[in-house]
Amino acid sequence: MRCADVRYLGPVGAIGVRTEAAQQRRLDRIERVPAVPDSLERDGGAVTDAGVGARAGVSRAFLYDNAQVPLLPGCGIL
Repeated sequence: MRCADVRYLGPVGAIGVRTEAAQQRRLDRIERVPAVPDSLERDGGAVTDAGVGARAGVSRAFLYDNAQVPLLPGCGIL
């Protein structure tokens, strides 16, 4: 988003846009993670937190964050 756009939205609007974008990135990560352990098993790899994180494009800290744990059932690593 360009500076001109932020000024148009005002300080509150700009914060809302950034917050919404961050929330969408988090939801995208949560959607990617559950399919990874099956993919690793099919490829013959071990299902580890580092492997799942690398294949899903998330950090190990993201996998073990208390906010994500209830949303990631059946991942085989928790």
